[in-house]
Amino acid sequence: MKHSTNRILTTHVGSLPRPVDLLEMNDAKGSGRSVDQSTWTARVKTAVLEVVSLQRESGVDIVNDGELSKSSWSSYVNERLSGFAESVSQGQGSLAKGRDKKAFQEFYDEYDRIQPFRTVNGSRWTDVVCNAPIMYTGQTAVQTDIENLQAAYSSVEAEEAFITAVAPGSIITRRINQFYPSEEAFLFAIADAMKTEYKAIVDAGFVLQIDDPQLVTRYDMEDPPPDAAQYRTLCAIRVAALNHMRSRAFHRSACATISAGADGTDRTRPICR
Repeated sequence: MKHSTNRILTTHVGSLPRPVDLLEMNDAKGSGRSVDQSTWTARVKTAVLEVVSLQRESGVDIVNDGELSKSSWSSYVNERLSGFAESVSQGQGSLAKGRDKKAFQEFYDEYDRIQPFRTVNGSRWTDVVCNAPIMYTGQTAVQTDIENLQAAYSSVEAEEAFITAVAPGSIITRRINQFYPSEEAFLFAIADAMKTEYKAIVDAGFVLQIDDPQLVTRYDMEDPPPDAAQYRTLCAIRVAALNHMRSRAFHRSACATISAGADGTDRTRPICR
């Protein structure tokens, strides 16, 4: 990441509003409905050009693709990781439970009602279950993301560009393990698979932003709540999964960013998602 001695370089969290037509296509893809792939691919490319240009017009120094090709900041990996299957929800997934959901049930009832969640056999909620070895299958998708941002970045004058990717720890909270011998083995298998995506982004010359807000928000999903020592242990394992990959990346928790630049030095900057 670049440093500036003249002024603070401006950037943003990562996700930006999608054009209406692209949003509709992304929702259709996320719900398993048919979308013409060539039409979607062409629209993503032009949308990235537009959103990068808008960022520069707004004075943003460090730009990105707005995550426009992704259904969301985390669920996009459903299309990039093998070893998972969907089934009618039995209420096991973390999105279907938690102390926060109990405390604010009325809000979550309405929130759940308006979400475009994919369905299986008419069920609104699905569980994503790991039932086979996890492999990364999104090489074409991440390369398309890279090429789209390269084209847009080369058309503007910006200090730097970044691409976001979800952290292993935020992937595991939304999935149920029925294959690996332990949750830790499950976590590290996800980390090993996602390293392919992280490395592709870094090798392309972009800053890699690894989003992990659930490193913090997972606390409200635990019922009963863990004590401080238990939760620190949980967090330490998730950070260890990232260190295990030894990627040149930066890891964003809910309010902190840790980065390793191309020279291998650690850099930090506070930020919230």
